[in-house]
Amino acid sequence: MKLARLGLQPSVQLKGVPSGAEFAQFLVSEASIDSVKIRTKIEEACFRDLSAYFDMKKIAHSREWLGLLIKAELAGGSFASLNMPERLKRQLDQESAISIAEIAADISILLNTKRSDFNYFRYSLNAVVTVMGSLFKEDLFEIPGITKNDISSLQKSLREVLEMRLDDSEKLMAWLEQVTNLHYKVIELHNLENSEKQEKPRNTETDKLKKLRETHKTKSNVSTKSMSTYRLRVFDYAILKSQQFLKTSKNSNSHLEFGKRLDQALSYREMNSQTIKKLIDETSSRKDLVEKYSTKSTETSGLKDEPLVSVRENLTKQNVLNISYSGSRVSSILINPVLKSLKSQLLLTPNQKKWRSEARSGEDYLSIELDSLKTEDLIKIEKILQLHSE
Repeated sequence: MKLARLGLQPSVQLKGVPSGAEFAQFLVSEASIDSVKIRTKIEEACFRDLSAYFDMKKIAHSREWLGLLIKAELAGGSFASLNMPERLKRQLDQESAISIAEIAADISILLNTKRSDFNYFRYSLNAVVTVMGSLFKEDLFEIPGITKNDISSLQKSLREVLEMRLDDSEKLMAWLEQVTNLHYKVIELHNLENSEKQEKPRNTETDKLKKLRETHKTKSNVSTKSMSTYRLRVFDYAILKSQQFLKTSKNSNSHLEFGKRLDQALSYREMNSQTIKKLIDETSSRKDLVEKYSTKSTETSGLKDEPLVSVRENLTKQNVLNISYSGSRVSSILINPVLKSLKSQLLLTPNQKKWRSEARSGEDYLSIELDSLKTEDLIKIEKILQLHSE
């Protein structure tokens, strides 16, 4: 499975056999570039399918609005989907027989596979950047209460993974295990409960890992029983990218999930009205989706009768924060969902021209909008919202 065939041309050609440090830097760079490329391809596929759907339903739509809808649905997860009916109401001059809840259900069906792919690739590439990028963090071993022996052991492990020459598959697999084990060791010493819950090694070896190890015939002494899904994503991507400098047979990496899913995602075929209708009609969960969105639409339409309060706050001289909320003050339980949505947008769509986030709970509503956003702005926004919640 060649990278070019997958639509991912390598940005930098590794010269000769790389060291661990060179390959780790290469993987961080490639993952960052691939993240943008894959997101763009998936968003374009979503746009074509939704555009064909709205054409089929004879509902007017613009590319700009569809683009914003797609970004929100892909990045926002279940929270964004639950708010889709309200988003559709604000944008569509709905005169056709089909209801807003039915449109929302159909959109959810059409985006289902692409949303799954989007989240898979996002998680995988974030894992690569996190694990490989940690090797170059200056404060990697600045851990409260760490002993001198621990520091010495970690520094030795770090030197080994940075200096190792990756001249065959066996060395590559051993290097990957050392890198990921170092990553987990640092996590354990930091005692980060959240990271342990998400990334804690499992006690059983998966069939995928067994197949991966058998294919690459590694003889490393590191136990494979600690391999988690998180680590497996890093292995998959690194092995796929190692084709630049390791001579592998044509089908030696055909079992890698990242490559297979990428191949499927990029072999997208534009849907027409017939295939769209068939997919929607054959989706057994459509009735439940329509009911869910109908209920949500009723809930969100039941906001407090009193008008929304609109406030403008200056984050900077050029950047105004527009806040809208129901009631006499901002509901404190809505602040965290709004901030999480902004953080997600910063990660996935950092070049937006307009930033917007909204949340609802019962009769309470909160939305914010601004023209530009930086990570450091989130603290200011949180404090401003808290002031309006008192």
